[in-house]
Amino acid sequence: RQSIYSLRCRHSMTYITTYFSSTTPQANIPKPRRHTRQHRQGASSKVQRKSTVSTEVFLNESRKLLNLIYAGTQEIEEIDSNVNIEYYVKPEGQLKDEKIINIHVESIGSYQVLIDDNKQQIFMFSPISFTNIYIYNQEQDEWQSTIDGHNLIELLARELNEHCQGIPKF
Repeated sequence: RQSIYSLRCRHSMTYITTYFSSTTPQANIPKPRRHTRQHRQGASSKVQRKSTVSTEVFLNESRKLLNLIYAGTQEIEEIDSNVNIEYYVKPEGQLKDEKIINIHVESIGSYQVLIDDNKQQIFMFSPISFTNIYIYNQEQDEWQSTIDGHNLIELLARELNEHCQGIPKF
């Protein structure tokens, strides 16, 4: 048995007719996973949302992170002419702030990693994964996302690896 489905466009007199068989089973296509309130509440039991480290530990570890990112991406900047890094230790750089690093990749845009000392958080703005907020997990010695717990260094390395020449040395 066949059925006919017609659709009339509102702005034109075009009809689209589709024939389909009711005897053929339709595959169940799962809906895409969304960051719904329920999803976030389920994940919140596993992911820390607020920093629990002391101010001194945060200050030390956050500066170490930016230095690690700078040291790990310097070779990419030397190899790939489409990559430019701005950081306060770079002599010819425009930035004089120790709390921010910019990595500009010509083909996709700019990454910006910055420190918020008041909230004890790291913000990473990415042209691919957009804005992420990280806190330092002292037990695991890593910067973890407040949304799903992913590691900042792993995400940055993966994204730079796909769009730059050379490999980050983190």
